[in-house]
Amino acid sequence: MNKALKYIVVSIIFFGHIDISEASDFTRLLSDPNYLINEVRKAEENMNNITADIDVWAEERANTNDSWQKNPLISFSTRVWMDGSPGGKIRIDVNGEKAIWHKNNESVVLERDYSLSYDGKQGMELLRRESRDGKEYDRMPEGRIFSHKPQQLYSKNLIFASGMRLTLNHFFISDECNIFGNSFSGLLTLNQQARLMGEPSYDITMEVYMGIKCIKIRTPLSLKKMTEIWWLDPNRSFLLVGYMHKSIRNGIEWIGENIQVMNAVEAAPGIWFPVEAICVSEPSFATNWKYRKCFYKAKNIQINLSDLDKNTYRINFPEKARVVTEVPENTN
Repeated sequence: MNKALKYIVVSIIFFGHIDISEASDFTRLLSDPNYLINEVRKAEENMNNITADIDVWAEERANTNDSWQKNPLISFSTRVWMDGSPGGKIRIDVNGEKAIWHKNNESVVLERDYSLSYDGKQGMELLRRESRDGKEYDRMPEGRIFSHKPQQLYSKNLIFASGMRLTLNHFFISDECNIFGNSFSGLLTLNQQARLMGEPSYDITMEVYMGIKCIKIRTPLSLKKMTEIWWLDPNRSFLLVGYMHKSIRNGIEWIGENIQVMNAVEAAPGIWFPVEAICVSEPSFATNWKYRKCFYKAKNIQINLSDLDKNTYRINFPEKARVVTEVPENTN
């Protein structure tokens, strides 16, 4: 299998306007791979930047027969700025994050305010405040500067809470995806190449999902133990409607992630962004974790602002912050 196809998008939304009639030209989109690739590329290129406020919280249950119960220790809000380059510039301000930290068989309740950024060349992080079991950590604020993206940007919870989990242009944040240019159109291009060479490729069909006529993209059928499926609405610029990741472990099907976008807004002409979404995950067989349902709600969405500059994607460290610069090793 083509190496690039191993790095598969787990949730995607496409930005931009595509001139498709209300009925959608599904026949051509499904029968002409180059047409689909070009239309997706147009959608990618139509978004220059976006900013939004996002709230995330979670409900849990021990088994499928129990009622969902809100977990007050799993919640936070974010303010997000993202540019339009796939895997490109981004800044996230996280406020009021609550989480449970497991260490040495003990559980500690963390509350944090912090910021993460990547300006295309340098990564930054600033921990503005942290408390552990209600006790303030008195060394705040402290920051770091990297020659790469902060690793915390890869956090599964954070990429959902920031909207990256629902965003074509920024899901490919891992450098592993550079082989296809950090874009879904690039992934589709390599998929078409794999198909022409007789290698395993995605299965692309039409399906009605959540009452919406969608393009359904599924990982190769030859991958018996792992399946990823996402449903896209071409009438809303290939907006993500649903996504599922499941695998077979010890002969049992396990759903690691099931995303549904419940509501979206046309934040700019022809450019859609998710307003409400949920993500349900099953506990791993190897853990005592619970079933979890995460809720995403966005507001104050603004797209293609003209007053954003390079400083938007950088953290302005306060004078009292203790900042450490991490210099990469000399590879010469």
